[in-house]
Amino acid sequence: MRPPAPLQTVPRRGFTLIELIIVVAIIAILSSLTIPVASTLIDKRRTKIVKEEAAKSRADYSIDGDRDRPVFERIELDLALSTSDHRLGLEVYSRYQLRCEGQIEISTPSASGDNEIALAVPFPRGTLEAWDVFLQLEDGTEPPDVVYNEKGIFWNTRIRAGETTKASVTFTTLGREQFEYMLPPAHRWKSVSIDLDTTGVPVHSIPDYALQPTGSQAGHSSWSFNNLVSERNLIVDLPGAQSPTSRLAVLFRFIGLAVLLFGAGFWHLSEQHKPGALRGFRWPHFLLLATIYSLFFIIFSVIIVRGEIPLVPAVLISSAASLPLLVLHVSRILDRQFATAQVLPLAVLTLGIVLAGVYGGGARDYILVAYLVIGVAYLTFTFRPPEKPNPPMPQLT
Repeated sequence: MRPPAPLQTVPRRGFTLIELIIVVAIIAILSSLTIPVASTLIDKRRTKIVKEEAAKSRADYSIDGDRDRPVFERIELDLALSTSDHRLGLEVYSRYQLRCEGQIEISTPSASGDNEIALAVPFPRGTLEAWDVFLQLEDGTEPPDVVYNEKGIFWNTRIRAGETTKASVTFTTLGREQFEYMLPPAHRWKSVSIDLDTTGVPVHSIPDYALQPTGSQAGHSSWSFNNLVSERNLIVDLPGAQSPTSRLAVLFRFIGLAVLLFGAGFWHLSEQHKPGALRGFRWPHFLLLATIYSLFFIIFSVIIVRGEIPLVPAVLISSAASLPLLVLHVSRILDRQFATAQVLPLAVLTLGIVLAGVYGGGARDYILVAYLVIGVAYLTFTFRPPEKPNPPMPQLT
């Protein structure tokens, strides 16, 4: 009687390299189509929100009764902006201080008579507190009926048609995250001249939905208009994430990613070098390996917080103090040649990816692409195709 033929197991077929490339290409094409659309929708939504908030702010300074908004024959403001970084847990935000000194000249929109005018000089939106707040007339006196409150400076006065009233305003305010200033409500802005000094702001930007400056140079932006008609405000974004302390906080958020990349790479390299060498590797062993690897970030954070050493020397010192211990530990797990020739470059690569993502600046994208090319090239050259199963032996009858 012929013995039954042994059951043949069909090997499970995985992704081939070509199929993987096709999947990645499809994802890239879909991303290229959807990301610009999403970005456009976000920008439109942001612009709409800003317009609604600006209209709401102007409604807060609405004029009651028969009082009119003044005509600003001339408004000249010298603004000096400075920032400081403050940390709340791992969140870092920018606190700004604004010093304003300005000259205004107002008149009545009426063609005849003695008219009552309501002047409002608002503080920047989100002002936490203000001091050195003054409104002084041309003769150096302060109007007895001027009102200072948390929103700004308010004064009701009477101006005869054809005449103007000149005054100076000063104030210092404190805010956070974003500086936004609304021009005083007016029947008409005939002449507007604003100079903003940003030498005390390390990193800032003026978004597209803000009133765009007519002139800009290092540390200064200026707005100069005649007969201005606009609903936009002066806006300066103050990203706290660009400060040394906040960058360090962001870096700590990516430590988990760095450990994950290093762990996956270490496992792959080990299986390539000596298959099955890590079968006895348990969670405490990997925890010790991750701790030694993370020693770089601990040393680096202490150096950066002290602020006495620049970035590049800080990276070199942290590497010299932590990477030799990593090589020694891996040498005891496998062998020294493997630790030096493969694990050390892997550690440098993964640390470089995270550091470039946080401190890369304008070259960040190029650095990350270079690291990606290096990683893909290494995986390509070290790729081992799966072994083909042996064909079944013919059965003898």
